[in-house]
Amino acid sequence: MMDVDLAILVERAAGYDPRFELFGQVWEATARTSMEDKIQALGQILADGLRSDSHLEEALMLASMVNDLEAPHVVVLKLIAEQPVPPESMWSNPGGPRGWERTHLALALPDYNGLLGGVLAALVRHGALRTLGDATWDGVVNNHTHGITTLGTRCLQLFDHETVDSPHAPRRTRLIRTLGPGNMRDRRPGLPAVFSSRWSWPPARTRRSTRLARVRSNTSRSRSALNG
Repeated sequence: MMDVDLAILVERAAGYDPRFELFGQVWEATARTSMEDKIQALGQILADGLRSDSHLEEALMLASMVNDLEAPHVVVLKLIAEQPVPPESMWSNPGGPRGWERTHLALALPDYNGLLGGVLAALVRHGALRTLGDATWDGVVNNHTHGITTLGTRCLQLFDHETVDSPHAPRRTRLIRTLGPGNMRDRRPGLPAVFSSRWSWPPARTRRSTRLARVRSNTSRSRSALNG
């Protein structure tokens, strides 16, 4: 019985209810992660989905997305949300790009260069990022230029990362603190500070007792909501 995937159990349950599917996704994701912010985000998604049927579809999408996200995904999302267009120092033509290309992200986040392909693919697949029109020809899709979506902004809010810079505000010279494998270093000027030390990579392991306590607490509240 323990080897049976939760998704199979949910599908076979009598009187199938999508709320059980949401519960199963959140349970599995919470049990597998050690990121405190991710656990809290999943708990909020579960609460929102159970509160109203109108939020259930979005909650299912968000749960699936957050389940796949780790620190590098959040860092990239936050960077694009804070500054939709790369600094002029990265532009290859006077007109500038409409969004972030992989080459721009590699310059801004050099420690993630080897991860960016998979990170961008996951964010686009889940609808957190979208491909933008070409900088020269309107409507022509450039698969290498990315912008954040409403769903991506909602994901950042769940991780307690509010976007504070208006895309129309004057560009300011600031330092971006990029995550390194073991330390944090100041990087290129012209980029916003996109995350704090809690997004160290690899993520620090939290105490198992704390994680299990959160899982049990979320489970208890969810069962009460489902039975009610």
